[in-house]
Amino acid sequence: MSAETSPYVGMDGERYVLLTIHGAWSDNSGLEQLVKFCEKEISGLKTYRINYGDTPGHSLLSRRNRKYLKASVQNEFFKFRELLFDGTGKNFPRGRNSVIVAVAHSFGTYLLLSYLQRPVNDLRISKIVLLSSVLSRWTDWDHIIDSIGSLIQTPVNLVRPFDFGVFLGEFVGGGRSGTRGFSPSGTRAPVDHFKHGGHTSYCQEDFEDIKNIILGRFDISIVIDSKKFFSNLRWYKRATLRLLRFFQIL
Repeated sequence: MSAETSPYVGMDGERYVLLTIHGAWSDNSGLEQLVKFCEKEISGLKTYRINYGDTPGHSLLSRRNRKYLKASVQNEFFKFRELLFDGTGKNFPRGRNSVIVAVAHSFGTYLLLSYLQRPVNDLRISKIVLLSSVLSRWTDWDHIIDSIGSLIQTPVNLVRPFDFGVFLGEFVGGGRSGTRGFSPSGTRAPVDHFKHGGHTSYCQEDFEDIKNIILGRFDISIVIDSKKFFSNLRWYKRATLRLLRFFQIL
């Protein structure tokens, strides 16, 4: 499409690379809608999809299967690096100077963390967006951010307290940061932005936020923290959520 048809006009669009990692029980269709939205809104945007197949959630209970998927995704990052640094600019015109924005959903957050703990040399992730995160609330982000060494923005965690899909994260060695946010174990942690909705509500509802994060226009003043989110809930929803948390369902 021409730059004239995009709300975001300018050659700078080609600086950005949107990298996506989908969750389990997914054919990547939700994140594909995100990709198409961002390509329409940001002229010149480049994209890379890490797709490990429509994996049944119950298969993730196997440590062996999780190890295989982590290795598979690690290999995808190596492929991405080869395309990024091929020297021709055919796939990614800005090459190593690209601003890479990693967006992961559900089990994809687990796989992204696995990669971040063993990043590929010279592949510099600039921004991170977590959707329905199944990572532990006590993830050591100080260590992760230091190991990446290339973040230009604090990671953003879009939290939905009524997201029942996140509950399964504890069965794969993760946690409930997608429903409760992160509990900082150091000096740095993602920005938790609390929202209404469930496991797939990111589709459409979060697209504008993600676009603004890519472009560096995300307004931190709009972030709704846990306290503000709870105070705005109707009394019966607050009571329901407290009950669900008491029984460790959310």
